[in-house]
Amino acid sequence: MRSLLLCAVALVGLQDPAPDLDWSDKTIDQMIAAVQRERDQVDGGVWTELAGRGTLEAFEALRRCTALIGTESILNGVFAALATLSSDTAQDEVRDLARTYLTDMAIGISWAHQRPATRALASLGGEVEPALRRVVSEHPDPRCRQLACGGLVPALEHQGDEDALELLLDWYRAPLSGPPARLERAIGRFEGGWVLPYLDDAVGDQSRPPFVRVAILRALSLMPGEAVNEILLAGLKAKDTSVQLASIDALGERGAVGQERSLEKLTRSRDDAVRRAAFVALDRLRADEDWEQELLEAAGGKDVALRLGAVQAFAKRPGEAAHAALLRLLDDGSHLVRVEAALALCERREKASIPRLIERLRGDTLRVRGVMHEVLVWITGVDHGQNGERWASWWEAEGATFTIPDEAAASSAVEQREARKRENPTQARFFGIPHDSDRVCFVLDTSGSMNRVVTTGGTRLQAATSELIAALEHFPVGGRFNLVFFASRTRTWKPSLVEMTEGRLSQASKYARAQRPKGGTALHDGLLAAFEDDEVDTIVVLSDGQPTEGALTDPESILADIDHRNRLRRVVIHCVALNHRSELLEGLARLTGGRYREGP
Repeated sequence: MRSLLLCAVALVGLQDPAPDLDWSDKTIDQMIAAVQRERDQVDGGVWTELAGRGTLEAFEALRRCTALIGTESILNGVFAALATLSSDTAQDEVRDLARTYLTDMAIGISWAHQRPATRALASLGGEVEPALRRVVSEHPDPRCRQLACGGLVPALEHQGDEDALELLLDWYRAPLSGPPARLERAIGRFEGGWVLPYLDDAVGDQSRPPFVRVAILRALSLMPGEAVNEILLAGLKAKDTSVQLASIDALGERGAVGQERSLEKLTRSRDDAVRRAAFVALDRLRADEDWEQELLEAAGGKDVALRLGAVQAFAKRPGEAAHAALLRLLDDGSHLVRVEAALALCERREKASIPRLIERLRGDTLRVRGVMHEVLVWITGVDHGQNGERWASWWEAEGATFTIPDEAAASSAVEQREARKRENPTQARFFGIPHDSDRVCFVLDTSGSMNRVVTTGGTRLQAATSELIAALEHFPVGGRFNLVFFASRTRTWKPSLVEMTEGRLSQASKYARAQRPKGGTALHDGLLAAFEDDEVDTIVVLSDGQPTEGALTDPESILADIDHRNRLRRVVIHCVALNHRSELLEGLARLTGGRYREGP
């Protein structure tokens, strides 16, 4: 239930994509002519139609089209169609030609085709295992190796030996190879006396990316034996915080009784996320009266991290005392605690929560009011919008006889609510992404590549600036916002969020139009500038390339750092990738519950 609610709360509605043109009555020559004429602006339905025809002529047409397209995101569609022709269900001759072509393009000299072709090969998995192994062993581009590794996962699991596990840990990278959970599941399927010592060494190997070490620790959490606990205890001392957090979570999930002292020390860590995680893990290991008193003290204490930990502890406890504690935490001074308390009450779905949640619909930020509203819809199965007065009138009239509906009815109400949000034309949007927040920081790329001209006229930066100003013109009155621009260095419009007024809209528009494209792409620095303001609960970021400068440039390291910073904050990051597909931006959006779009 919690995951469903988080989707409803954190994600915002999307406009329905424009329907593809009908290519079914076109000849192959007509489709090729359209691609030659429109190039990167051609309707993507043409690739689906060609793949569906499944003939030698369709294969030749797609092969020709790969030379006509210059944008990676569009090439992904062309090669995906070629992958359809490469599947086991295709005609033998077409299948063999398509597979050979995909392999040649993946290994070939044209860098523009290598990644889209490898991505298409990986989608075929075991059907093209030899080709994927060739890419992993021979390709000079690490990103192609990582893409190919995702397609090899089932074969490596079946192989099941040390060589297979080593290849998996060396080349599986999220999001290129697939989601982190897939790697965790794959690691857990290796068996034998050699596995634990091998994983122990891998966790302690500082040269391995933190993402991989975290996946190993999460896989270990499901394995039996005291030897596993020893590996996890060693992870508590890791210098990398993400590894430390994974070890804490795993010890708590395993119910590793006897390790309380190590976790208690970490509740005094300087890192907020570590303190919260250690407190939650301790709650799983202790059940004495002293702990219950410590829990109550933490809920009323000054440490936000421990108060958040207390919310998670109360969420798992039945009974009136835990419910009453969560209701008190709805009035906490931190919006983070208020949101967590509301989500915990949602899981419980108790009638007594309803009047207090209705009270919280008044006088809070738009994002928090949105959470309270979604929780009320999920509990009650009815929707009176975010107007507290309407909810109060409804409760006064029907509260005495109201009965909590089943989850199916509640889910239907949430879906209807999301549909209405999608139909709202006045909601602030940025490149088609609507967002339900009045505490937003816009983070825009002004690197040298943003000077390139787009097909609609003007430069990429001019197009982005126009979209930004249009979004600000629909920004909620009284809401708070800020602007961050990044290239080789970062420029922040205001020190912190400011209230939207007509004067501020004019000032922000003028500042945005004054930006000039120059320098590299310090994406991570731009994100950090937004995170520095504790009031920010939503970030909208746009970039047209890969990070090249700043504190971090490696996509995995950026994702791990933002994941760590966001463990407590729950900042939603919506991402727009201009003129390319960005696994990094797509990963950031997925990681934080945001939306990802590719712009022209």
